[in-house]
Amino acid sequence: MNRYRSLIVTSLIAVLLACGGLINSVSAQGWYGGVSFGDASTSASGFDDSSPTTLYIGNRISNTAAVEFAYVDLDEFDVEGFSDAYIEISGFEVSALGLAQIGESSSIYGKVGLYIWDLDAVAFGVDVGEEDGTSLLFGLGLDIPIGETIGARLERVNYLDIEDEDVDTLNLGLYANF
Repeated sequence: MNRYRSLIVTSLIAVLLACGGLINSVSAQGWYGGVSFGDASTSASGFDDSSPTTLYIGNRISNTAAVEFAYVDLDEFDVEGFSDAYIEISGFEVSALGLAQIGESSSIYGKVGLYIWDLDAVAFGVDVGEEDGTSLLFGLGLDIPIGETIGARLERVNYLDIEDEDVDTLNLGLYANF
C-alpha cells in the first residue's frame, strides 16, 4: 500500500509542476526529439530482463513543463531458461513532465502519463496469446544539455499494471532540439 501512496504523491507533484508551467509559460523552449536505450525488468517471476528502446518527440512549453509522445518497445522478456519462450511488449506513451532546473542548464523532471500497449506471448515459435491495454506510468529523470542543440537524458520509468505486473525501466538517451 505504501508503494501506491508514493506513486500517487509523485504523480501529483509532476502534474502540479506541469500545470504551473502551463500557467506561467513565459519562455517556451520548443520541440525536441530523441532516442533512448536501457534495461527493463518485470515484477513477474521467471522472466529475464529486456533491452527497451524509446523514440520520442516532445515540446517544452515552458521552463517548468513539457509534453511528450513516444513509441516504447519494451522488447522481449524471455522465460528464464528458454530462449524461444517470451512475452513481447510495445506501445505508445503520452506524458506530462514537470521540470526543475539544477545548476546552470541541467534539470530534473517528474513524468506521469499513459502507456497504450500490446503484449504478445510466444512459446517455441508459436503465438500463444495477445493482450492490449492502457496503463499508468510515472518516472523521474535527469536532463543534461551537451551543447546548444544536443543533450543527454537518464530516466527511470515505471509502467504499472501491464497484465497485472509492473515493468521498471532505466534508460540513457540522446535528444536534439529543433
